[in-house]
Amino acid sequence: MLKTVLDWLGFGRKAAVTERWTAAFGAFLAVLAVFAASGWAIGEQNLIVVTSMGSSAVLLFSSPHSSLSQPWPLVGGHVLAATVGVGCAAMLGVGLFSAGLAVGLAVLLMQWTRSTHPPAGATALAAVIGGDAVINLGWLFIVKPVLLNALLLLISGLIINWPRRSHRYPLREIAISETDTDRHKE
Repeated sequence: MLKTVLDWLGFGRKAAVTERWTAAFGAFLAVLAVFAASGWAIGEQNLIVVTSMGSSAVLLFSSPHSSLSQPWPLVGGHVLAATVGVGCAAMLGVGLFSAGLAVGLAVLLMQWTRSTHPPAGATALAAVIGGDAVINLGWLFIVKPVLLNALLLLISGLIINWPRRSHRYPLREIAISETDTDRHKE
């Protein structure tokens, strides 16, 4: 009974110790690079706007096979969300309505473009509520720090995940027969 409940909760899968440490090390290096680049791009006092990249690092290094972690959703999702966020801030200001609209429109645009990346919702939000440094960057916010950070994460993901046998990245879609699908469920 307990095993059934734990499986239902998603607690059943155990990663190898080396996989856990490699994922943690990859996330550490990637976020370190992101914070260094963002500090250069927008100033250290405004690094809160890149917290969405920490969430992306979790996906990229812990779940590299997820469709949410692939290169297009990672980079495209953040860039599209930043674009929507900057546009909402420019047209509507930095209020609650603008923040909600930025995230909602970013979700819609990511779904239309097949670039859904959940941490990008925080990127859209940061473009609206990120403070003076972000507002002063305006449309440049999309390139620095967002595009720069997303590319740093992607490069880190390619380097760290490449030698990992169980974490081939990026994942190439392959046709899986029903027999293979049943085998993967075990």
